[in-house]
Amino acid sequence: MTGTRQGELYARIVAESLTPLGRFAPVPQDGLPEDAKSVVLIGNAGPAMFQRFVRERDPGRDSLDDWTRETVDCLARALGASAIYPFDAPAYPFLRWAERIPATAAWIRRV
Repeated sequence: MTGTRQGELYARIVAESLTPLGRFAPVPQDGLPEDAKSVVLIGNAGPAMFQRFVRERDPGRDSLDDWTRETVDCLARALGASAIYPFDAPAYPFLRWAERIPATAAWIRRV
């Protein structure tokens, strides 16, 4: 992924009130589909995501997981990508993946 394409991707993520945590190239041990070329971890930082969640959700129906799935799936479709979640099965090693990204690895070690 070129720097320009990554910057555009990260801008799209930020526009959805989410935070791009970083990316890495998957290896076979990650257990992802063989055609996966890049993994971008998305999270939240600051109040933007929660403000949007409160504004958009249906309190009688939507959990944070439901809202996250709807929001990220829509973004992934727009980008020609697919999304996986830490609250789905099979359980993917999201924390181990985060350790492969320098910025998130430093944060994980502090926690």
